[in-house]
Amino acid sequence: MFVGEYRRKGLITLIRALESLKEYNVHLLAVGRGDRKKYEALAAQHGITEQSTFAGPSRDVERIFGAADIFAFPTYYEPFGMVITEAMASGLPVVTTRNAGAAEMIEDGRSGFLIDRPHDAGELAQKLQVLVSDPDLRTRVGLEARTAAGDYSWSQLAQDTLEMYHKGLLDRT
Repeated sequence: MFVGEYRRKGLITLIRALESLKEYNVHLLAVGRGDRKKYEALAAQHGITEQSTFAGPSRDVERIFGAADIFAFPTYYEPFGMVITEAMASGLPVVTTRNAGAAEMIEDGRSGFLIDRPHDAGELAQKLQVLVSDPDLRTRVGLEARTAAGDYSWSQLAQDTLEMYHKGLLDRT
């Protein structure tokens, strides 16, 4: 599953990566905004038309997470990425880039997988292949992801922010 603005969030890289995973019968569900015709043509060019659904935007993403096995988000830039946190809280193993601010929540190989180069379809395919080929690993990583996301509740983030402000005020005196 992919959720986000197609161009800036790396859908092109994901489509290219999935070409090398055809033997695993992977299906892409892309939810978000973008030029659907362009991405459908790209999927056709890479031979994954039958394995791709471009659903457009949705307000019920959390329900859709329940139908997914893996959340892939090879973003080129993302200040934090609530969608990553939401996917993790849903128990999905996440594959994203170190360019995502939420990458700080992920212990690579344990609570998700991180890629260094957002445009590198081969690197993304390698990380996805590890999860696609091992259902037990998907389950373990998904459980670790849920636990890690639990540390990022709104109340905890608010408390952390208040503590940072207090520390900043104390450092001034």
